[in-house]
Amino acid sequence: MVILLNCSFRGEKSNSNYFLGLLEGLLTEPCERIQLNQVKDIPALQEKLAAADVLVFGMPLYVDGVPAQGETGADRGTNVAAGRSGYIWRIAEERRR
Repeated sequence: MVILLNCSFRGEKSNSNYFLGLLEGLLTEPCERIQLNQVKDIPALQEKLAAADVLVFGMPLYVDGVPAQGETGADRGTNVAAGRSGYIWRIAEERRR
């Protein structure tokens, strides 16, 4: 299972969500897209992250760094995935025009 995490504060209206949707359309594996700004049940989110084969974080990049929500999501994903082999990839997005 592939989990696509949208870490943008703009949620479903964000460019991050747009690009995650493009990626979702290309994937052949089952996937679930999660809007982090709408998550209320953190333990349930952690269970999903732990069960995922792949985590993809979509977030805006600013001049001074990544938004706090993206860092928190990445930290939770990293903590849940501790002890598992693999990589953590962060893909930068370019603003669509």
